[in-house]
This record gives sequence, structure tokens and C-alpha cells, in this order.
Amino acid sequence: MAAHTANHELDKVSRAKPEVCRNELCGRTLHGVGPRGQINGGTRMGQGPGNDLGLCSLCFSPLYVSMHDPEGKALRRRIERRYLTQLMTGCGKKWCFNEWCKTGRANRGLEKLGSSAAAALPLVKPLLGDIPDHGKPMHFCVDETTQRKKTMAGLLVAEGVWELEWCIAALEAEGADLNKARGWLNDWAPTKYGR
Repeated sequence: MAAHTANHELDKVSRAKPEVCRNELCGRTLHGVGPRGQINGGTRMGQGPGNDLGLCSLCFSPLYVSMHDPEGKALRRRIERRYLTQLMTGCGKKWCFNEWCKTGRANRGLEKLGSSAAAALPLVKPLLGDIPDHGKPMHFCVDETTQRKKTMAGLLVAEGVWELEWCIAALEAEGADLNKARGWLNDWAPTKYGR
């Protein structure tokens, strides 16, 4: 039994971290996670993100259009419109905490940014410049469950045992249940001090 446990721990340490959506508010992985520790399960089944932006399929879906756009100019305009709409009119959701959304800023008690297109456009331009850099986050409003998962992942990270990517994967696999997510992490994720 001790040899089996040691082998399982070595397997966990050698696992690559799951890729997570680059949307700052999103609590999902790019390629899906399974309850038995499977990473990238969605992509293996043909349900991957379907984009080169580093966004999960749900964050990318409002930007999707079935048109030929080899240089990405039309996609860039759609991203710009999405940011401008968020800043100027907001999403209207009471749970939103997106600092790049009029509603989210109001919910957080922050001052308004860019109420008009003339005021918002200079704020959005640097975000558009960050599109090719997958190390820079994007800032799109998400549904309540997704935002809650990201917040819960932060709580798990604060425990100091696991890295954010693994915490997001655990909550995705276990339906945003912290206790089940901890069990998933204990079974399938390497610990920070185990590497």
C-alpha cells in the first residue's frame, strides 16, 4: 500500500497544470476537467475552446462569428465593442464585480469610467494591445456561477496548499463544492510543497 501511495504521489507531481481561461473573472479551464482527475478531457472529446485567444468556449462564444477573418481584424473590433459596451452601459447583473464594467464598478463602489465612447475608447485601446499576449488577462463579464467559482478558487489558493490552476480545475470537476474540490485536489493535484 505504501508503494502504491508513493507511486500515486509521484504521478501527481509529474502532471502538467491545467490551462485556465485568461478571462480574469472566469473560473473554468480551457480544455475541461473530469471527476477522476482527467485534464483536457473536453478537448479530447472535441469540446475545446475553439479559439486562439486563450478564452474558454463560454467566454469566447459572444465573440464568435462564422466569417473568414484570417488577420483577426473583425474579432478585434468585436472585442473592442464588448469592452465599450461593458464600460458605457454595463451588464446589469447584481453579482458582477468586473472593474471593466459599469455595473461591476458600481457594485464594488468604484467611480465610473468612460461613460461615453470618447471617454471609454482611450481606456480600451491598451486592452486591445494586450490581445496577443496570453499572459495578460481579459476582462469580460461572466455568469454568477462562473464568477463564484473563481472567488472560491481564490479561497482554496489562500489555504497555501495548491496552485490556482489546480483549484479552478477542482471546482470545475466538482461543481463548485469546496469540500468535494478539496477531495479532488488531495486525490489528483500536486501540492505547492510537493514540487
